[in-house]
Amino acid sequence: MTVCFYWRCRAHALSRRKSLIISTGMIIAAVVGARLFHIITNLSLYQKYSIQIFTLDANGFSVYGAILLVGILGFITARITTFPMWKVFDEMVPYIGISILTARIGWFLPCGYTRRKK
Repeated sequence: MTVCFYWRCRAHALSRRKSLIISTGMIIAAVVGARLFHIITNLSLYQKYSIQIFTLDANGFSVYGAILLVGILGFITARITTFPMWKVFDEMVPYIGISILTARIGWFLPCGYTRRKK
């Protein structure tokens, strides 16, 4: 999704360097935001098993935290790069919907974490 966002920024005449900075920042912010949001919402779990904060397995990420931090970073980056922030947000909205849809579909897949144990 970040690659598509990069292409859309390039289509709006944003320089390659600025597009790459925004896209790379989005990837980092998505991972960090997803983990932080999950830690905040499950604080009792991480107080008990604090080493779990640093694991990067498939559990412990929240798509809403990723969306929140990427939105904040998008706002800050648009201000720094003098790119109109509303264009950045207009380009982000379809990918936010796709992210939420992908996360919700994951709940119905018969694999890993969502599988019921007998």
